[in-house]
Amino acid sequence: MDDKQLQAQAAFSKASQPAIDASLNLRFSFLFSHPYANL
Repeated sequence: MDDKQLQAQAAFSKASQPAIDASLNLRFSFLFSHPYANL
């Protein structure tokens, strides 16, 4: 792997991290607010 590939990978994971966090937060808030989530 050369530096350009590593930099591109780092930039991509940095860019995708907020989206992953947001989807996890959405899922958890839905589960905790949904009365039948634990069934």
